[in-house]
Amino acid sequence: MQAFAQCFGRTFDPATQCCVALASTSGVLLRAGPLSSADLCPDRVTNPAAPKAIGNGCGSEGFQVPDSFGSASFLNACNDHDECWGSCGQNRNACDIIFGSALAEACKKSFSTVFEKEAGQACMQVALGYVLGVQSAPGVANYSKAQNEVCDCCAAATPCPQKTAVCGSRCLDVSTGETCCGGVPCAAGRCCNGTCLSTSQQCCSGTTPCLLGPAGVCCGTACCASGQTCLNGACVSAPCPGGCPSGEICVNGTCSRCASGVSCSSRCCDTGETCCNGLTCCPAGRVCLGNECLELCGSLAVLPGQKCCNSSAANGSVCPSNATCCSNPFQPDRYTCCVAPTPNCVAGTCRSP
Repeated sequence: MQAFAQCFGRTFDPATQCCVALASTSGVLLRAGPLSSADLCPDRVTNPAAPKAIGNGCGSEGFQVPDSFGSASFLNACNDHDECWGSCGQNRNACDIIFGSALAEACKKSFSTVFEKEAGQACMQVALGYVLGVQSAPGVANYSKAQNEVCDCCAAATPCPQKTAVCGSRCLDVSTGETCCGGVPCAAGRCCNGTCLSTSQQCCSGTTPCLLGPAGVCCGTACCASGQTCLNGACVSAPCPGGCPSGEICVNGTCSRCASGVSCSSRCCDTGETCCNGLTCCPAGRVCLGNECLELCGSLAVLPGQKCCNSSAANGSVCPSNATCCSNPFQPDRYTCCVAPTPNCVAGTCRSP
């Protein structure tokens, strides 16, 4: 019979329950899915009783959107995104980045000639709308719902023959010197102040886990990060052949913290900028799509060869860069794009010269 275990002072049954510890909560949760909140289960695993995730096209339940734009098919991108969200433990942001890249690639592939430039730009606008949709509050809720349906909170417990203790939701074999370290079984001598060390880690003065070799240096009770060395009992900057931590860049052989706290492709982004897929810094007010930083005009992205006519409107107004932005005096937030042979704007109407 499975022994009962302790979880932060509470007795629980590993056969039916899980012991979780997060910054926001700690305690006992039911093991088997469907779950009420998979986000509270850092060790969640696939629920064997849950059906395999299958893509159902673009959109969500009760809110379908077109599977294509002209000749550009979004179906495979949407189905792959559904399956990514519906696979237990998949990172939502990673799924969304792959989704956006796949949509952008579909547009570029289908509208590749100079004669299809405007259609390609329109396709990218639709792709951006799909990406913003999955990143909206309803989209995040759909991801959480999918994870709740396909996950168990933790792996199923098994009996512990010849074991003398239970650690968290797993078996502990004290005959080999295993100890319960932070709620997980840990090999003899590998527990460092509640953290079970991997083979690539050391314990600094019995209190601080630290990587072995050049990636980490013990300095008293502190662990010097990559790019630092220990000098007179303190971690100081050192030449950085092994790279620098996130938010830092290497300057004259030394890791230097970016004032904005954001680094991207060996340079510091300015305050308010974001890193676009690790390639370039996007200024505030721009959106990353297909590895490019695009200006936002209301809720529309301004693609190459376009300009923004009215960024203050909720939906924005975008025209070709060689067009005249023509405002309707009766509807000042509405713009018409005047191009040859009627490039002039007269009282909200495009006229010829």
